[in-house]
Amino acid sequence: MKINHSLAIGTLVLVLVGTLSMTTVLGQGSSRVAMMADVPFDFIVRDTTFPTGEYNVRIQIMSSGQVLFLKGQGQSLMALARAAGSRNGEVSNEAKLVFNRYGEDRYFLSEIWMPGVAVHEVPPCASERAVVTSSYTFEKVTLNMKPLKVR
Repeated sequence: MKINHSLAIGTLVLVLVGTLSMTTVLGQGSSRVAMMADVPFDFIVRDTTFPTGEYNVRIQIMSSGQVLFLKGQGQSLMALARAAGSRNGEVSNEAKLVFNRYGEDRYFLSEIWMPGVAVHEVPPCASERAVVTSSYTFEKVTLNMKPLKVR
């Protein structure tokens, strides 16, 4: 059996270039954006209530998409969801959390704005949909975030 050396070398070069390209994409795909928010009220995300306090908010950008994380002091890291719903592809230059407030004290996380990343909407959970159907007053509440200090 005769081996075509130029074909074998060409194939090897293509495999190496493909591998390097994938490594570059995956390397870029593991980037993160991290911010800190001091939330002065209890709030709800995906039917889970979070207490007042400081929270680290992070978007992990991976090759399969974006994942939102929320971590409070003394709590383990919680993956919120795949960040599939961005606001018309709008890229944020701000760092803020937006909450839907119903009545005096029912807060639901509704938007996450991270610098250089698409603005993400958090879909309403079952408990928020139930509140919407009642006669509570509604207001958008915005909290600015600051960069997370890396130790």
